[in-house]
Amino acid sequence: VDVAPSEANVLWIAPQDLDAVEFATRLERSGILVRGGGVLGDPDRVRLTVPHRADGVERVLRAVDTALTSS
Repeated sequence: VDVAPSEANVLWIAPQDLDAVEFATRLERSGILVRGGGVLGDPDRVRLTVPHRADGVERVLRAVDTALTSS
């Protein structure tokens, strides 16, 4: 994935080899809510807010890994 630099807990992610809409759909199936980049100016990206707690971060990382590797 391509992740734009950030100084906050918000990531601007462009998945490689996967449509951003499909990536967002897969994350949402795992209970991770994201905002499609189209309404924010880039339809090839999604906006993901990273939780502050370690268990939330681990959950997001697992969901991203699953979203990128599932077919």
